[in-house]
Amino acid sequence: MRMHKSAVIAATVAILGVLAPAAQAHAPSGEGRTAEAATPCGFHTTTGLYPNQAHYMHCTQEPYAVKVTVDYFVGNDGEICVQANADAFLGYVYEVANAYYNGRLC
Repeated sequence: MRMHKSAVIAATVAILGVLAPAAQAHAPSGEGRTAEAATPCGFHTTTGLYPNQAHYMHCTQEPYAVKVTVDYFVGNDGEICVQANADAFLGYVYEVANAYYNGRLC
């Protein structure tokens, strides 16, 4: 059965809403991070001073840059390199559907 991208995104959001609290409970804390600068690990969006931005942070104790797949709402998905424990700007929430570490180093 072929699903439309919007249906897949809606299903993913629903699943992530259920799994997010459990995933955050087991996420690495990121060595050297303070409570006031506690940026969430993985894909996240911003509010406050710079709202509606999509970001990705790869939390690890290893110093390596990793490849992250970025899923866009329109157009082809892409890959970027993200430094360990650095918050990477991906675009705006109306452009970026999701981002995830694909298991490869840069």
